[in-house]
Amino acid sequence: MSEDKGLPVTGNRLLASLPENEFRTVIFPYLEPVELRQGEVIYAPRQVIDYAYFPVTALLSLIVSSENGDTVEAGVYGNEAMAGYSLLLERNISPYQVEVQIGGSAFRVRAEVMKDLCSKAPALQMHLLRYVHTGVVQLAQMSICNRFHSVRQRLSRCLLTAHDRIDSDQIPLTREILAGMIGARRPRVSIVVGSLSTAGLIRVRRGTITIINRKGLEAASCECYRVIRDEVDTLLKIE
Repeated sequence: MSEDKGLPVTGNRLLASLPENEFRTVIFPYLEPVELRQGEVIYAPRQVIDYAYFPVTALLSLIVSSENGDTVEAGVYGNEAMAGYSLLLERNISPYQVEVQIGGSAFRVRAEVMKDLCSKAPALQMHLLRYVHTGVVQLAQMSICNRFHSVRQRLSRCLLTAHDRIDSDQIPLTREILAGMIGARRPRVSIVVGSLSTAGLIRVRRGTITIINRKGLEAASCECYRVIRDEVDTLLKIE
């Protein structure tokens, strides 16, 4: 989708995959640009969804928590996604927490407007329903990953996923945040981060992890990264 008559490129690949006429006349007028801060809670568990979010440079995580406070990431919303797809299923309640893991820009649309847009924009509704399928694949694959794969594999997968979505080699994630995302203890994460650094795959400095050997990090990851990436790529290639 090119810039034309003041219409900017959104930076969100899901929106960019829509037919230009539908995007221009139906959807674009309702997109509100916002800046999201790291750690900000977009949806609390069992909270009414007020807005749907289309991330651009921000990275959001679907967080599942146990009664004793342990957490694990069950899904990721980046520039290929929309957060709040429960709205498509006639549910305006978020079952889990969604929070900002990497701060950045996004667009948001009021929940009631989003429902109306789906009835007026058939391509939007079709693309979002396909994304729901992608979300189910992601949820299932990350369930396998968190149960059977090592902390090193899960951490590598997590860094690669973030790298794909923020368009930068520098990823502002601390060990504490990473521990919560992959469901591991912080001391164990620190050991694995150190081993990846020693292997020359990443560089760690002041709360930022820099990817310096992408292919090596892919080799350190499990097949879950590839499965989820391929599913997202397939979604965005569908006309």
